[in-house]
Amino acid sequence: MSLSKNKTKELTIATLPTAPATAVRLRFFQPSIRPVNMTSDWLCTPWGRCRITGRLGQRHADLIDACMHDAIDTCTIDGRLKLLIDPYTIRQKVGGGKQFSYSGTKRLFREIMSCLIEWNSKRGSSGYGHIIDSIHFADVKRRNPLTGDVRELWSVSFGSAWTKLIYDDIALRYDPADIINLRSGITQAVVRLLLSHNKKNMVNGIRISTIFDWLLVPHGTTWRNYMRNLRSDSDEIEAIGFKIDGDFIFPINAKNKTKRVADAR
Repeated sequence: MSLSKNKTKELTIATLPTAPATAVRLRFFQPSIRPVNMTSDWLCTPWGRCRITGRLGQRHADLIDACMHDAIDTCTIDGRLKLLIDPYTIRQKVGGGKQFSYSGTKRLFREIMSCLIEWNSKRGSSGYGHIIDSIHFADVKRRNPLTGDVRELWSVSFGSAWTKLIYDDIALRYDPADIINLRSGITQAVVRLLLSHNKKNMVNGIRISTIFDWLLVPHGTTWRNYMRNLRSDSDEIEAIGFKIDGDFIFPINAKNKTKRVADAR
């Protein structure tokens, strides 16, 4: 499989994005930390459509983001992105500074690997397959400073369709810790979607109901609960660089925040 003709160099740790914008905009991940197992029809958004077979939510996005952001090394072999990760570091990140359980981490990986995604983006990209194909123990080990023992590092192999998306898509770069520390799945999904846009195009704000429509939030009880959860996270959202004002969310024009969406366009 050929990668993007415009990208002649392999991705390095310095150039590895945290996430591709298409995955956020096409709503690969349910706006919940308790997603349901699903076999969906086409889910249509302003940027394209996708359909999901499996169980993917914001906690799964947290894990993938953490692997991408905190990878130790990377290479692309036969059209598949491979990341060397330290499971201790990843579990600390996903746990918000505390160790996320080993069994919970393996469960999230299993659910990601079993999920099938098909998408067609209006930017021209399309694909069908798994986000992650396999995980195995790497030959490299790292010393545990707490116990003096050595711990095994993991090699995470991403699917070829996802790899091509990483190479070709709009690159989002942010520290997932900011999002992981948010209390609700809807707030995580909203912030991820906002980070996929250039703040210069958001000076007039975006109506919250419009964002909920983009995320395919059903009207009724779920809508009302999600709206309440979002507003309860307003201080945390503001710390990331966005402010809720009435029915709109506006970007905060702070120099130290704009770098978060420097690659969005």
